[in-house]
Amino acid sequence: MSFELDLALPVLKEPVDQMREGLKAGGFRSEAVAPHPVQAFQATRKEAEFQARLDTIAKLYGIAAAMRLKTERDILSRVCRAPGLPSSMVGLETVLGTDETIEFEDVLNDPQERPDMPLIPVHERMEARLGL
Repeated sequence: MSFELDLALPVLKEPVDQMREGLKAGGFRSEAVAPHPVQAFQATRKEAEFQARLDTIAKLYGIAAAMRLKTERDILSRVCRAPGLPSSMVGLETVLGTDETIEFEDVLNDPQERPDMPLIPVHERMEARLGL
């Protein structure tokens, strides 16, 4: 008997370092909430648009071009800088074609401007990431 949960439940592997991560108001309860329905709709819409673009490219240029574009998207979505340094994801935006438009997320959704963002030096974040 198998079943799927809609919630992504976090698992505590080690004690939370509250000096580096900051105080969490709700603990695991605040992390285990389901995403907002609009966020889920936007994610499926963007994926459907990309799939439609892949289908068009496959019909025009062949399946190899579509596979290459999908592979480039997968590789460029994993590229990131060291913790504490902002990642711009310019390559991913170029592959997806979103580099020519300015949307709400580009202007008003900068994570560096959040007031609840803990200010932790880069070296301490790397030590925490590497387990030193």
